[in-house]
Amino acid sequence: PTTDTVRFGFLLERLVKINKSVLFTGTTGVGKSVVAKVQLNDMIAQDFVPVSVNFSAQTSSKRTQAIIESNLEKKRKNILGAPKDKRIVIFVDDLNMPKLDTYGSQP
Repeated sequence: PTTDTVRFGFLLERLVKINKSVLFTGTTGVGKSVVAKVQLNDMIAQDFVPVSVNFSAQTSSKRTQAIIESNLEKKRKNILGAPKDKRIVIFVDDLNMPKLDTYGSQP
């Protein structure tokens, strides 16, 4: 691991534990997704349920909702929540994906 990956992993872990949102920004290929996924997988052993949502130009709101809800438990008739004694952490990858262009050339 590099100094930056250790640094970002530490910050992510600490901020999530105190219920703060985290947004990593940077150019393509610097390892933002890798740091987040490694850290979230390490948190599984703790009291967290990580949910990973990968956005693309074709991702719909219904698909996003289905991914998140599939990791929740039904608490009451219309109320969903984290499993008992756990907290949900949602990781959204590629948050700023462009919409499809006229020619459909984006992935």
